[in-house]
Amino acid sequence: MMKLKDILLEVEADQKVDAVVDDLKDDFKSALDSIEDALEDAGDQKQEGILTTASLLIALPAILGIISRLGKGATAAWQKITGKKPQNHIVTGKQIGRAHV
Repeated sequence: MMKLKDILLEVEADQKVDAVVDDLKDDFKSALDSIEDALEDAGDQKQEGILTTASLLIALPAILGIISRLGKGATAAWQKITGKKPQNHIVTGKQIGRAHV
């Protein structure tokens, strides 16, 4: 009788384990699906980031040109307001070096 009782207890324990595994199977599946979706979204965002960076690098010369023209226009307008004559000379690296010394 002891052997039959041990076998029944073992079968019951196995059934409980199987029930727990069945319950957890859906939870693990949904968790893995969520992780997979998050990784796919991260990959898409990485590609978008690369495209954005490349676009900015291509557009950088044009952006700097616009900023330069705005700066020149603002300087000319300020000089007109203050009555100073515009100076059309180019500042060299040596002149900048002397100014900082």
